[in-house]
Amino acid sequence: MKKIVTLLFVLTLVFTLSACGKDKEPEQTVDPNEPEIRYDEDGNKIIKLKGRPTTTNEVNLDDVKEHSSKEDCWLVVDDRVFDVTEYVDKHPGGEAILKGCGTDATSLFDAKHEDKARDILDEYFLEDLK
Repeated sequence: MKKIVTLLFVLTLVFTLSACGKDKEPEQTVDPNEPEIRYDEDGNKIIKLKGRPTTTNEVNLDDVKEHSSKEDCWLVVDDRVFDVTEYVDKHPGGEAILKGCGTDATSLFDAKHEDKARDILDEYFLEDLK
């Protein structure tokens, strides 16, 4: 009798351990730098980039001008809008980047930067300028 109880206990334990976790979905890893693109109920595109949600259907230069401070810095380079707020403190040229906040900074950017800087800038892309 003792052997049967022990066998049942072992079988129950094995079955329980083998069943653990089978109902769980595998975890998906998300690249924090990858933008999440959704649409709201009005059809407006919502881009969540680097933790900052931004509604952008059309971004024009007037919209960019509203983001002209160290705490909220958007700029335009080659008709593309970038939110570089998180990069301002990392900028190797110090506060020189602030001259471009809220503006079409294409000429400023081209005068001082090489291709490597474009790769960095691309990480902060929001939307094409309309």
